[in-house]
Amino acid sequence: MSKVTYIAEKPDIGKALATYLWPDGNCHKEKGFIQQGDTTVTWAFGHILGLASPEEYGEEYKAWANYPILPKVWKLKPAAAAVAQLAVIKKLLMETDIVVHAGDPDREGQLLIDEILHYLQFRGKVQRILINAKDDESLKRAFAQITDNKRYENLYYAGLGREQADWLIGMNLTRAYTVNARKYGYENTFRIGRVKVPTLALVVNREKEIKGFKSAKYYELKGIFEKDGIPFKATLKPAENLPLDKENRIKDKNIFRPLS
Repeated sequence: MSKVTYIAEKPDIGKALATYLWPDGNCHKEKGFIQQGDTTVTWAFGHILGLASPEEYGEEYKAWANYPILPKVWKLKPAAAAVAQLAVIKKLLMETDIVVHAGDPDREGQLLIDEILHYLQFRGKVQRILINAKDDESLKRAFAQITDNKRYENLYYAGLGREQADWLIGMNLTRAYTVNARKYGYENTFRIGRVKVPTLALVVNREKEIKGFKSAKYYELKGIFEKDGIPFKATLKPAENLPLDKENRIKDKNIFRPLS
């Protein structure tokens, strides 16, 4: 009989899977996994693995002045807090015929478990279960639709591309900005990120707009109408040939005088 191991993205999902599989609680609990017969449930802690730091690609990259760093072969490294759990998963996979990938149903969840399987060089069959919620009805639907993990290979590559892009931008531009800023007397580390910087720019630009805001008087023509005995309000949408400001508002109230 095939030995099956479910790998969830987080402990709470793993425990929900175990509760669904063995509602009577007839299972064996160990540190890092739950088991009954030939079926095992284990879990990650989110990112158990991460991309290695620059110095892992060469001693010369210990110096921040050396950039860009453009890895030809990417290296993964276990997070310090997750080494023990990774060892648990590794041991389980050595005795596993079929893995059921139970990462979250998105590119990040797909990446997290696939990365573990690639890193540990698992060569058995991999299936995919998409869990959207932990209630019994949702889990029942998920178990009824378990499928081949290869169907989600592109989702894995999307997550991998995002992860590597984050690393390239973060590591290289953080070094570039910091090293060059220090030439002008700055001592801070300028942390640049693919998501952080554009988001911060939105916040800064919005704050500038608020501080530079100047109130302006403009006019609207509103009316109360009735159709089939039902009253309603409407606001005139100015025609394009009227003198409008850059936000398409009427600044001259004399425009309305011929209408009165």
